[in-house]
Amino acid sequence: MVVRDSGRVLGTVDVSGDAITFSGYVPYASIPDYFATADIFVCASQWHEPLARVHYEAMAAGLPLITTKRGGNAEVMEHGFNGLIVQKHKQPQAFADCINHLLDHPDKAAVMGRYGRLLAEKNYSWKRVAKQLGAVLKSAISSRVEFAVNAEAGGVESGFLHD
Repeated sequence: MVVRDSGRVLGTVDVSGDAITFSGYVPYASIPDYFATADIFVCASQWHEPLARVHYEAMAAGLPLITTKRGGNAEVMEHGFNGLIVQKHKQPQAFADCINHLLDHPDKAAVMGRYGRLLAEKNYSWKRVAKQLGAVLKSAISSRVEFAVNAEAGGVESGFLHD
């Protein structure tokens, strides 16, 4: 397959008769269906954007990731273990090479997908997020109580600490 933009060749992907879907917008409720039919997840970020939740979702679906080091994407990546990081994000052939590599090595892609699923379960589950948020809130409450006690003891005046 040849990937084009305005007639300009961006790269090639050997799909050997397999289907590739460029979906455009997908309603949130339909996303799990797309992940369930996918073999690989590709995020071709070109900007320094924060890490998108879609990486976690793809990992939870057991898909190997192909992404860039732009923005927060690399935060969830263990290159070669849960997917591949495209080093030359402005070169479409670099994406094609990564895609072809995983398509040519489906066993390796499957292992990466399973490892990504384990990472998602261990590090990015809602249970872990809730536990971490609870710890932050508990710490904030504890600090506030300690601050109030110090203020009552004369250690604070108008929001500034005394010597």
